[in-house]
Amino acid sequence: MAEGGTEKHVLTILRGLQDRYRFVLLAPRGKILDEFVKLNIVYKEFPELRFPYVKELRRFKERLRTVNEMYGADILHVHAAHEFLIFSRAVLPHTPLIFHLSAHQGCVLSRHFNYALSARISKKKADLLIAVSEEEKRLIVKKGFPAERVEIVYNGYERSEGDDHAAIEEMKKRYGLTGRTVIGNLGRLHRTKRLDILVDAFCAVRKRCVKQVKLLFIGDGPDRKRLQGLVRKKGLQDDVVFAGFVRRGDRILKIFDVFVLPTSFEGCSNVLAEAMAKGLPIIATDIPSVRWMFTDGEDGLLFRKNSVEDLSKKLELLVVDGAFRKRIGTRVLDTFEKRFEARIMNEKIDLIYQRM
Repeated sequence: MAEGGTEKHVLTILRGLQDRYRFVLLAPRGKILDEFVKLNIVYKEFPELRFPYVKELRRFKERLRTVNEMYGADILHVHAAHEFLIFSRAVLPHTPLIFHLSAHQGCVLSRHFNYALSARISKKKADLLIAVSEEEKRLIVKKGFPAERVEIVYNGYERSEGDDHAAIEEMKKRYGLTGRTVIGNLGRLHRTKRLDILVDAFCAVRKRCVKQVKLLFIGDGPDRKRLQGLVRKKGLQDDVVFAGFVRRGDRILKIFDVFVLPTSFEGCSNVLAEAMAKGLPIIATDIPSVRWMFTDGEDGLLFRKNSVEDLSKKLELLVVDGAFRKRIGTRVLDTFEKRFEARIMNEKIDLIYQRM
């Protein structure tokens, strides 16, 4: 129950379908647990898995067995953690089991290992696998999971979440963003997001562009110190802001004039869907796991992977041309409503539950 994409994804499903099904949520505690317990669901805690795992695994199995005895599980929907397929199948050998695959992050070797492991475990234990994009399906099928047992359901976001205008104004005042064109990113500061490319591209734009621009990072993570060192090295301390972690950052996304995700890999990016819902002009990496979400030049801009030059050109275009920026934002909102609205995701999940 941190504030990552998987947790917000599960929250959206529970909100949308809580009146159609009786949900029992098994999860550790965490930062946004209070948002879950407000819902019409039953929450049962189990501890996070820590080495050597034996004690926690025993507690998870006991908790799942108790839940089944109390409520009778008709379907078990496991999110992100493929190891729980093994433990869940051991407790509920005859219950339909769905595995919801979220994109594995990390280096190339780590992703290769985890997709192979997900495919192997899911093939034996899961009745159905939900992939969040065609690219995710391609990756898991390539590793040996049967294509006929995969359903594609794009991640969805609830536009009714709204915006925290007071928090946006407070942040603008605190960091001197009022009257500036704000470029930035919201999410975990991790090397796989390649935010160093964004810093380099911003530096180039800052030198060429007469507009007053600021670069804003909202979020925290293991790459923060390295990024701050890069900012100091380039002498950009007065123009780059590290705001740190902000609870429910999706509600302050409109602080950005341009949203950038220079990632090296995604599945079906939650933060991109959230930025689309806010009508933000978006620049993202031209890679298979992102490309499918946009029509380049129409509802978003794509730049060549790892190309500081290409990213800086796209950034400058959006910073200088306010009319083009507005047009891109309007079109991306239309794309969101057709493909990534929470209602669409929940209707597909509902049909899967009925069929199972």
